[in-house]
Amino acid sequence: MSENEKGVGDGLGVVGLKRHSQIGDVLFRFRKHKVAVAGFFVVVLLAVVAAFAPALARYNPSAIDPVNALQFPSAEHWFGTDLFGRDTFSRILYGGRTSLLVALLGCLVSMVIGGTMGALAGYKGDKVDVALMRIIDIMVSVPGVLLAVCISALLGAGVWQTALAVSVGGIPQNALLLRSTIFGIRSQDYIEAAKTYGSRDLRVIVKHVLPNCMAPLIINVTLSLGANILMISGLSFIGLGVQPPTVEWGAMLNEGQTVIRQFWPMVVFPGMAIAISMLGFNLFGDGLRDALDPKQKH
Repeated sequence: MSENEKGVGDGLGVVGLKRHSQIGDVLFRFRKHKVAVAGFFVVVLLAVVAAFAPALARYNPSAIDPVNALQFPSAEHWFGTDLFGRDTFSRILYGGRTSLLVALLGCLVSMVIGGTMGALAGYKGDKVDVALMRIIDIMVSVPGVLLAVCISALLGAGVWQTALAVSVGGIPQNALLLRSTIFGIRSQDYIEAAKTYGSRDLRVIVKHVLPNCMAPLIINVTLSLGANILMISGLSFIGLGVQPPTVEWGAMLNEGQTVIRQFWPMVVFPGMAIAISMLGFNLFGDGLRDALDPKQKH
């Protein structure tokens, strides 16, 4: 082997070891965060339950059985039944599927729109940055919940309508996050080298800028999922989100409020599902943020 080939081989080996050590360092710090690990397992459990809800559900969530209406938890119906005799446990499983799907769609839409605005503002700067930031300032001045309520009232109830309504509140946060991150890397040598070789702005952003901004975006999406689930449930509870016959936790709470004094299972179990989901995503997101933060290295 020539000296040049040896040098190239050694260099690739060092890069590979460095990348491996960085990933290992992140995993090590995350494993040390016991609460975050617990949150991770909650998130995994929610994903598995949502994916395999048809196989795990003991009954058809829409099957009406008036004879067994308002049954307390038993061996036959683990979480009891609702006003129409439908099995609450099966409805919780299917409701988690709906809540997670809508929350994820909302995060993806806000990340794409907000990320695009933030990337253009941070990379281009000058007039583009000023124009886009004025739009973001207007959006920030209106609370996200109020925006979601207005859009839901305008578009109507439904899965896609609710996902779009929830996503609007997250656009400013994603835009500001990506803009500030890009400000810190746009003057790096590899960015300047790509420009020197004649790469177009879009190619530089997609190939060189965005891959180096994925860590904060992933953390933000993880933390936003819990908040989105709560917002979706709130919209459904007041009749503006996902509505029957689609099963959703907030809509289940709305159905149970009329009998909350006499029959607690219809409110307690959907409420627990919302609380546990939010807690799991928040703990997982906090741990992921600490693990990916270079300042946490010792």
